[in-house]
Amino acid sequence: MPGVVAFRVEASLLYFNVDHVIAGDARPRARTRRRPSDLVICDLSTSPYVDIAGARMLTKLAAELAARGTALRLTEAHASVRDILRAEGL
Repeated sequence: MPGVVAFRVEASLLYFNVDHVIAGDARPRARTRRRPSDLVICDLSTSPYVDIAGARMLTKLAAELAARGTALRLTEAHASVRDILRAEGL
C-alpha cells in the first residue's frame, strides 16, 4: 500500500540486538520509499520478549518517525511485551 511500510521482528528485542533491528529493519524500510511513509507497522507476533532496551528503541523510533510526520503502530504484541511497552509510554 502506498505510504505504508510494514516489518516483522523475528526475535525478542533485547539489549544485544536492538541496534541491528533499528538500523537493519526499521529505519531503512521507512526511508527507501519514493515518497515519505505515512505509517510504519511493526509486527511483534514473533517477539516473545522485549526488555527495557528494546522498549526504549521502539520509543526512540516512534519519536523519530513522528518528527517526520509518520506514525508507528505496533501489532500482535504478547501480553508481557505490551506491559513493558506501556510502561515506556508506547
